[in-house]
Amino acid sequence: MPPPEPFLSQRHRYQPLALPQHFADEALVRNCTLVEGDHQDSARYRKGCRVSIALHICAVRVYGRFINHVHDASPHLIHDLGQPLAVPPSLTVEVPERDATVLEHRQHVLKPLGFQRFEPMAQAQLQPWIAPQARRGTLPEARWQQAEQHW
Repeated sequence: MPPPEPFLSQRHRYQPLALPQHFADEALVRNCTLVEGDHQDSARYRKGCRVSIALHICAVRVYGRFINHVHDASPHLIHDLGQPLAVPPSLTVEVPERDATVLEHRQHVLKPLGFQRFEPMAQAQLQPWIAPQARRGTLPEARWQQAEQHW
């Protein structure tokens, strides 16, 4: 039996995630609105880093991935995220220089969202659940959503 293929290829897994430059107002509200817990979480950071954290929270919620280049975010999005975070108006996003700080920020973004590493033990738990779903003819998109809800 051939080894299982990863969900995303190496190439796709590490492709940069770029947010669109122009959002319709509905898309902006749907995808980039922070909830009360997000405001509290971001308040513990320096004002300069709060928009960066907020952008990552939105990207991980919507796309399941971090943004590689937050500097490329649209000024409209930066402004809309900065207002409720008590950040002075700006057209740019401040990003921490230290890799350790970036890693710490990412861990703080992932923890409240319930993300965890997909380690061999998690794969072993998922395998017996997903095989019957596939035999029933459940389409991959539906299986993905069911798996997210199941775990």
